[in-house]
Amino acid sequence: MFKKFIALAAITIFIFGCSGSDAVAADDNLTASSSSQAQPSSSSSSSSSWSLDVSSSSSWSLAIGSMTDSRDGQVYKTVTIGTQTWMAENLNYKTSSSYCYEDNAGNCSKYGRLYEWSAAMGACPTGWHLPSDEEWNILWDAVGGIDTAGSKLKSTSGWYDNGNGTDSFGFAVLPAGYRDYYGNFYGEGSRAHFWSSTELNSYGAYCWYFYYDLDAVRRSSDGKNGGFSVRCLRDSDEGSEASSSSSQAKPSSSSSSSIKDPELVEGTMTDSRDGQTYKTVKIGAQTWMAENLNYDPGDVSGMGSYAWQGCYDNSAANCAIYGRLYTWEVAMDKAGCGYRTYCNNSNEGTQGVCPAGWHLPSDAEWRTLFKNVGGTGTAGSVLKSSSGWSSGNGTNSFGFAVLPAGYRGYAGDFYDEGDDAYFWSSTEDDSNDAYGWGFYYYDDRVAYAWGNEDYAYSVRCLRD
Repeated sequence: MFKKFIALAAITIFIFGCSGSDAVAADDNLTASSSSQAQPSSSSSSSSSWSLDVSSSSSWSLAIGSMTDSRDGQVYKTVTIGTQTWMAENLNYKTSSSYCYEDNAGNCSKYGRLYEWSAAMGACPTGWHLPSDEEWNILWDAVGGIDTAGSKLKSTSGWYDNGNGTDSFGFAVLPAGYRDYYGNFYGEGSRAHFWSSTELNSYGAYCWYFYYDLDAVRRSSDGKNGGFSVRCLRDSDEGSEASSSSSQAKPSSSSSSSIKDPELVEGTMTDSRDGQTYKTVKIGAQTWMAENLNYDPGDVSGMGSYAWQGCYDNSAANCAIYGRLYTWEVAMDKAGCGYRTYCNNSNEGTQGVCPAGWHLPSDAEWRTLFKNVGGTGTAGSVLKSSSGWSSGNGTNSFGFAVLPAGYRGYAGDFYDEGDDAYFWSSTEDDSNDAYGWGFYYYDDRVAYAWGNEDYAYSVRCLRD
C-alpha cells in the first residue's frame, strides 16, 4: 500500500485513517471493568483508593469514582490515572451530529454515542473537556507507553477473536466501532476510535484508535465529519491542557509550564569511519546528533531485495545538505530484517548504521525528546530549522535543526524535499512497518506514525 506515513494518510484525501471497512459482530456480554488486575485498598461512598504496580520502577495511585451529568442525569464511572481524571465510560449525551451505532438506541446504552468532531468539541459536561492530542499522550505515558496501552486499557470482554484487554486501570475501552462520513457503520466488536480536540486543518482532526488484534494504540488524522467515540477529561487536573499555563518549554530562562527546561549543551563528534564531523546537542539527559547522518555504508544490495541507501534524487549535493536516506533494514544494519520480515525484538539500543557509541533511537527515546522540548504539540516548531522549509520554518530553539529532507518511496521515486522530514526509530511494528516520526512545513506538531520499511528516511543518532 502506497503511503508515506499511515498516520497522515488523511491529510490530502481525508479518507479515514482511523477507519476501515471490516465490520465484525460484537459479543453482547460486555463488562466494563476487571477485578483481576487491581484490588481496592479502602472504600468510600464516592470513590475507592486503588494501588497498582505499573512497572518495576514506579506505581500509580488510582481513584475510582463517578460523576453525574446535570444535563440529562446520566451517571458515569470515573478514574484518576496519574494526574488526570477521566470518564471511564464513553459519553452518551445526545447532541446534533451524534449517532447510535447502526441507529440503534441499544448501542448508545452499550457504547455511548458517536460524534462528529464539531459536536464532540462541545459535548462534554461543564468541568470536563474533549482531551487534546497531547493529553492523550499523557495518558499513554501514565499506563506504561503507547505500545502496550491498548492491551491495558481495553475491556476484559466483548472484543472480536478474544482480542480483549486486561482493563488494568479501569478505563474499560469497549469496541464501539465508528460511523463514516457517508453514514455507514463499521467495526463494532473490533475497533474503538476516539477524537482529540487537536485540529489537523479545516478538514481534519487527530484521533486515536484501539483494535482487537493490537496491544498498542494508534494515532491518525481524519475528516471531521466521521463519527467517533468521546471520552471526557476533567478540567483543572495537573497534566490537563485546560489548566496549563504553557505547553512549550524554552531553551533558556524559566517557564511556567510543568515541563522543566532541559539542559542544553552543544558540541561536535567525529565519525571515525569516514572522518565526517557532526554537530551535537544535549537536551535534557539525551545527547543527539544535531545533523542527519551522512555515512555511506556502500553497496547494501546483499542485505535484502528492499535494502537501499543514498541521496535525495540521487544527487550527492543533497547528501551534503540533508544527509543520507536509508531503508529500515539498512538503518538497523540488520540483513534480512526489512520489509516483509518481522525481527521480533524490541531493538532497544541498536547501533545500526550509527557510529560506535551511538545508536538508532527507539520510539520511546524519540518520545523522551519531544517531552523535553514541551510535547508533541509544539515539537515541530521548536525543532525545525529556522530556514530551508518551503514555508513554516521552525524556531530551532534547541539547536536540533530538522531540515526538510523528504523521503524515497518503495519504487525509487523521491518526494517532499523542502516540505517534510521523516526519521526512523529502531522500534518495529510488524513485518511491513516500523515506527517513525514526521515533521511537516504546515504543522507545529510532530506526527507519530509507522512507515513501510522499504521506504527510505533520515537517521538521527543518539549517544549511548
